[in-house]
Amino acid sequence: MKIFITGATGFVGSSVLKYLLETENEIFVLYRSEKTFSEQFKAVIQNKTNVNLVKGDVLDKESMKIAAECDVTLFLACNSRWGTLETESTLNIATVGTRNCLEIVGPNKRFVYVSSAAAMMFDADFDQKQFLEMDKINKNEFIYSKAKYGAEQIVKELSQNYVILRPGEIYDREDFQLITAQNVIDYMRQPAICIKGGVSITNRQSVAKTITEAAFTAHSNQLYSLGGDNITIGELARSIQKVSGHGHMYFELGYKFAFKMCKFLGKFGIKLFELEAVKYCGFNWFVDSEPAKEKLGYVVGSSEEILEEVVDWLNERTKSQKQEK
Repeated sequence: MKIFITGATGFVGSSVLKYLLETENEIFVLYRSEKTFSEQFKAVIQNKTNVNLVKGDVLDKESMKIAAECDVTLFLACNSRWGTLETESTLNIATVGTRNCLEIVGPNKRFVYVSSAAAMMFDADFDQKQFLEMDKINKNEFIYSKAKYGAEQIVKELSQNYVILRPGEIYDREDFQLITAQNVIDYMRQPAICIKGGVSITNRQSVAKTITEAAFTAHSNQLYSLGGDNITIGELARSIQKVSGHGHMYFELGYKFAFKMCKFLGKFGIKLFELEAVKYCGFNWFVDSEPAKEKLGYVVGSSEEILEEVVDWLNERTKSQKQEK
């Protein structure tokens, strides 16, 4: 079997690639530049004979033509770091890129789209789960959510053999770009400042294994959420402080106040938090992962277990950096 994957150089994608390469299938990896190759990615592909690197871009349809010869496509390409989400680039990669890819592979081959829990903002029942006055929220201003949800609709429109996956907030060791590990660093500080909202905590390896499983499952035309413990931001802060042994208090700010304050301070070059993070933190991103557990064999540990792994890695990293000096 031939498998085409986009976004394999990223935080989650590199782990998915690791599991794919453990199979006897031939894997085709789309990449934009060798500059995106992390040490993790290089280690994953080292000495592997069933991996083929394809230079291209999801926005360049011609560069993905090899996908037409593949049996399965996994689409993970997207911006993922705070500070890059609310951009036209995110919207184009998610919507134009997904459409380009689907037009190449056709409607009948398995297409796995890795979305995000953030896409649920446009679900019919999302507003009922919130404490904010949702009629005063302009959802079209949430570009990342809009992009992911829009891509899901394109998948449903063009594919007759799809699996859509919505991961929650993904943590793991070796998060060298501090995509979510930065949250752990921030909440280990005392006092921690939190925003009233909630997330669903999951682990990168759990998500990666399930994405890989989705490539081969008999279940099709389904959407699954991949979360874990649904906890408030305050509970997240307390859990991090508990497993790290740092800090013992947190302050909770209202969403609107925190967002306006960060925007105001930003005008003077003062950055308390990443503005995009504040923008999304004020909602309850709680998910139901039971269908994924039943149909895809999804397994995830407790939030404290997941966070403790990250804390241990950060401590090891700090110790190593000190020794190098």
